[in-house]
Amino acid sequence: MKAVLNIRSLWRGACPLLGPALFVWVQGCPLSCPGCFNRDARDMALRCRTFTPAELAKDFLADPGALVLSGGEPFAQAPALAELCGQIRAEVPETPILAYSGYGLEHLLAGEIDGAIALLRRLDVLVDGPFVRHRPSDHPLLGSDNQRVFLFGSRIPRERLRALDRPQIQADLQADGWLRLVGTGGKGRDMHALTRLIEGRGLLLE
Repeated sequence: MKAVLNIRSLWRGACPLLGPALFVWVQGCPLSCPGCFNRDARDMALRCRTFTPAELAKDFLADPGALVLSGGEPFAQAPALAELCGQIRAEVPETPILAYSGYGLEHLLAGEIDGAIALLRRLDVLVDGPFVRHRPSDHPLLGSDNQRVFLFGSRIPRERLRALDRPQIQADLQADGWLRLVGTGGKGRDMHALTRLIEGRGLLLE
């Protein structure tokens, strides 16, 4: 049986650490962190857009850059994502890959989640830990300051990570009126308040 990925959203943008990237937001997260900004991506039973790893790799290779895995919880679909990363690396070995996870690295290494270690072996960067709304962060890769950034291997220089010094928000207005908003709000700037302000102006948020 072929592996299938359940994808909430697929789009191209800029990662603060990696530059131009294909963002893959998977559908489904078993953690349900209070205050989660991407609440629509939590339903594990909801089927959105489905791709095989080969189909998604072909989409990536049409305009290769970095690959960012988020969601939802990427490690809930770890075997298929590990296959995707392997196919991409077979074609473009230098591809940098970053994944977000609400699980801690220790839990991912414990062998309790199918495919987790295989996916970890494909990553250059892991941002781990659950979102904690009352602990905001100014780091452009973090949703809250309990989360951690791990660099694996030497593809991403440590100096590049240390150079990230301010929060960033990306806004992408679609032709159909939907607005994609991504990033950290920074300490004292609540992303939920920002979304309410934007929605009050008649824009639809993805």
